[in-house]
Amino acid sequence: MARTITGAATAGSPLIDFNGADNVTINGLNTGGNTLTISNTTVAATSGTSTIRFIGGATNNTVTNSIIQGSGTMSVATNGATIFFSTDANTANGNDNNTISNCDIGPAGANLPTKAILGNGSTTTTAIGNSGNIITNNNIFDFLARP
Repeated sequence: MARTITGAATAGSPLIDFNGADNVTINGLNTGGNTLTISNTTVAATSGTSTIRFIGGATNNTVTNSIIQGSGTMSVATNGATIFFSTDANTANGNDNNTISNCDIGPAGANLPTKAILGNGSTTTTAIGNSGNIITNNNIFDFLARP
């Protein structure tokens, strides 16, 4: 049976926040194929808007076999995306060793998001940089970059 997690998160916020979360698995696979949809319908150009955000040292998490939808319209230079690996200035580690696999990543309805996936770790401190994240075998579609 198909399941949907949907909502209009506050602009600048994620629908699902992996804030310091470790070893969490979201697997949308059912006998009929990918049957879990996670959809943020918020149309916003506000920094941080996302459907799923990894922050606060989120490590070893997996999102697989799911449909991930977003509507963030921020410019390419602004933080946020349908899936957003944020900065992690408050812990000793970055958002490391997370996996996004076998997902359909696209728009929520007719609202074309700017970015599918954004990684924005530290470039000045290696210890808090995001590392070891795996993005594999996903179907990424219908994104519109805005200057």
